[in-house]
Amino acid sequence: MDAVDECGNPIYGKDGTQCKMLDVDPKTKKWVRGAFLLYAVEKWSLGRIAEYFNKKKVGGRANWGSGAIRTLLKRYKYVGIDVYRTRRQWLDDEGKVQSEARPRSEWLVRRVRRLEIVCWRLWKMTQQRL
Repeated sequence: MDAVDECGNPIYGKDGTQCKMLDVDPKTKKWVRGAFLLYAVEKWSLGRIAEYFNKKKVGGRANWGSGAIRTLLKRYKYVGIDVYRTRRQWLDDEGKVQSEARPRSEWLVRRVRRLEIVCWRLWKMTQQRL
């Protein structure tokens, strides 16, 4: 989604291109919330949720697995927290991209309420069960 300021004017970067900002996909919002409810409240297994998502072709795909559901349920973005700069990348002497995890103290974290799909309490219940 294109980034705009409080008045609705486009925001441009140093290079003159319009900046982008994160936004919630309204088509998948109900499925994300549903996954949290099925797991934390209804006590479904990750595999059962994956089977259900595959049957319903959530996100236009039918290859959901328990690992993909686990990853979905661990995302901070669904509770309105944007975490970035968690990895560092560089080119080695051969020109290949190398990557390593940054220490948590170097992560950048910001609250983005418009990204919130599930409440904090439901997210915490889910994390405790994972």
